[in-house]
Amino acid sequence: PRDSIKTNFQNGYITDGVLWLQALEDRNITVHTYNEVIALEVYNTIKSKYFNILKELYDFLLPLVQ
Repeated sequence: PRDSIKTNFQNGYITDGVLWLQALEDRNITVHTYNEVIALEVYNTIKSKYFNILKELYDFLLPLVQ
């Protein structure tokens, strides 16, 4: 996944490679934790930061699949 993020950033498919890498790190943290505090922190980060980059990617890809 890390190499995919870097490649997609270099090719212009995503615009904020650093934020995508942070999202990957948060995803990796939450996969193996059952700590509610950590889960809520990541949830809030998804809403405040990651949602925008996910929406941007969705908007980019949507015309390609229609």
